[in-house]
Amino acid sequence: MIELQGFIYRIMSKYPEIQALEKITQDFDINIKVLGEEFLFKALGHVWVEFTINKNSFVLLIDDEVNDFKINNPLLHLCLILRELETYSEEEDILEWTKHKYLDAGDSKVLNYYRSLSGIYKQIERALGTINSHISYYDFEFNAGAAKELRKSN
Repeated sequence: MIELQGFIYRIMSKYPEIQALEKITQDFDINIKVLGEEFLFKALGHVWVEFTINKNSFVLLIDDEVNDFKINNPLLHLCLILRELETYSEEEDILEWTKHKYLDAGDSKVLNYYRSLSGIYKQIERALGTINSHISYYDFEFNAGAAKELRKSN
């Protein structure tokens, strides 16, 4: 089960990708709280969230250029968080990461946040065993398959 601001959510889906996300919510105590667009710093097309897993909380900057956090679907929100962590791990360094996110690598707030991501990533990975958003880049970018299903679920 997953809780988002007091709302317990469970979805049954024919998509194995969505079933995998649902399994994460069954196996772990997860809470996702949207903090807003400007928490530590403002980033266009991003939202700050507090992600709690098994009583450990992390503040994360999540790419939300299509306003997926306005859709009341915690599985979608979990997927966005995991995708963000995957993006962090795939980028070579802060220059590539900030370029990808349209952030200023010279901004001390951005630099401090980036530095904190290494520890955050490791703690979340340790809790989950692996970080996997389960939904392909293609499906997410083109709103197809499991991504489309998540976006229409309320």
